Amino acid sequence: MEALTYGRGFRIHRLTEGTKVECLAIGQRDRVVSHSTTNITFGSMRAVEEKFCMECGESVKGRTDKKFCSDACRNIYHYRSNNAPINYVRNVVNALKRNRRILMELNDGPEGTKKVHRDKLIQKGYSFMYHTNIYRTMKGNTYVFCFEHGYLEISENWYALVRRDEYLERAGDS
Repeated sequence: MEALTYGRGFRIHRLTEGTKVECLAIGQRDRVVSHSTTNITFGSMRAVEEKFCMECGESVKGRTDKKFCSDACRNIYHYRSNNAPINYVRNVVNALKRNRRILMELNDGPEGTKKVHRDKLIQKGYSFMYHTNIYRTMKGNTYVFCFEHGYLEISENWYALVRRDEYLERAGDS
């Protein structure tokens, strides 16, 4: 089958009856904005294409630019596509809050410092992947913070928990 390209993202194929064609509509910045598989049949006047729902794959009847078989499919499709980034941010924020709470509960020592084993942090549900900032001292020590609570690895699997109250003072929450 020979394809001719017209303009940005539009392709015209020479078709025969019963040909299945995959159609991509290209939008700004060369992103695929819609995808449909069509089955071409020829009528007396023009080619009639059979479209399929972008959510469930059912046959779509009605307007030529219709993409979904029902309002429910349209709503589900857009909910899924728009909700993925929101869920990711929500999960990261929840992990940060959980890490802060764990460090705060475990750091009940004098002057805001305490020595804790790695297994204790993991047992409570601490995730070492999520933190808000890293502080490196002139001596080369690296403190990892989750908001105002943090830790310093002092030996293999042992951590010194610390609290920096100046973070709260800067925010006006002390």
